[in-house]
This record gives sequence, structure tokens and C-alpha cells, in this order.
Amino acid sequence: MYSSIRRKWEKILKYKRDGVLLTQICDAIKGRTIYRVSGILMRLRGKVQEQYEKKRGLDFSAPLPGMYAAEGERRDYWPSEKKYVQRALAELDFHNKLNFLDVGCGKGYVLYLAAAYPFARIAGIEYSEDVFSILKRNMAQLRRTDIALFNADARDFDAYGEYDVIYFFNPFGEKIMSDVIESILNQMRKEKEYTIIYYNPVCADLILQTGIFKLVRDLPIARGCKIHIYRGKR
Repeated sequence: MYSSIRRKWEKILKYKRDGVLLTQICDAIKGRTIYRVSGILMRLRGKVQEQYEKKRGLDFSAPLPGMYAAEGERRDYWPSEKKYVQRALAELDFHNKLNFLDVGCGKGYVLYLAAAYPFARIAGIEYSEDVFSILKRNMAQLRRTDIALFNADARDFDAYGEYDVIYFFNPFGEKIMSDVIESILNQMRKEKEYTIIYYNPVCADLILQTGIFKLVRDLPIARGCKIHIYRGKR
């Protein structure tokens, strides 16, 4: 502990000698302030969105902390942000027939957004039975009987090969994500190009390590997060 304190004190003295101590402090305060303010604004925007949805008989935006527990992982439910999803979907070439799959689709907000695009088919996989019941109510309220919904473990899903665009919003930790990527690879059809859209790509290395998928777009979004778009074929 004392050695750690000494190192920090030596760093402070160095900054003071170099005349950058005040700059370092100001930058740190500025960065934290911007981060906190953006977080507050995001939560306020979410509350407004919740009220708007409630009036329409929908529930996409209300967070569900600690909703998932699989393989020792505790995951929260948060919806993707509309403008960033739209930015990613704008990167797709709709001159070709495309089928869309949201893996870990939650309450279905991305499915709802995807329905505004000319996908041939749209589907979502959701593991939690409680969240799946909300998902079904949302799609029923929107009368989207054309969107296929699967209450399933993504590791056991056996139709990945049918979908051209696969969407993730950081739904799993490394262990489950690794298994899901392996399932996708095993089901890919030869000479067919697949696109993975990965919002907040915490396990990006797992995709690149396949040697099949290549990063084609790195889209910066809010609060230091990114959306990665990968393409690949066997």
C-alpha cells in the first residue's frame, strides 16, 4: 500500500515540476463531469421515453437490472439507442435480400426499429421468459405478426445460417459469447456473406479470432462506446 502511495505522490511531484499538474486535474474533473452529465441526460431521456411508450401500451425502455443469470453471469437489460442502431443499419446494402436476427433481443426495440427497413425477414431470440412475455406484448401491440420470436438459449439456436445480418447489444460474457459465435460459424452457408453488428463490442476479439469475420466499420457512439460491423463468409 505504501509503495502505491509513494508512486502516486512522485507522479504528483513530477506533474508539479513540469507545470502540468493543474492541467491534469482540470482535465480529470472535466472528463468525469461530462461523463456524469451525459449519464444523467440519458436517464432523463429514458424516463421521458418510458412515459411516451406507456401511453401507447408499450414497454421498451424501462431498465431491468440483474434480469439474467446464466453460466454465473449477471446481466442487465437496457435498450439500444435509436440513432446509433439506425446509423449501423444505414451501413447495409439493401439491394440484396437480407434477413435480420437480433440475438438477445430483450423487449424487442431493435426489432421494432429494423421493421422500418426492407428486410425480407426479421427475428429475435430472447432467453428470459419474463422478458419474452414483455416482448410478445410489445409485438402484439404493434401488430407485428411478421416478426418471428424465439424464447430460446442462443447457444442452442439452430437457424443462424438463414440470417444475413446478426445483431448483438453486448448480451453475453465471454463464455456464452464464445459458444454462440461457434454456433454461428458451424451454421454458416458456403459462399454466403454474413454481417455481424455488435453494439458495445466487449468480446470483439472472439469475432476476429475466427479468421472469417473482418472488421469493416468502427462507429463511435456515446459515452466511449462503439458499434463494430463485421463481414465474412466461408
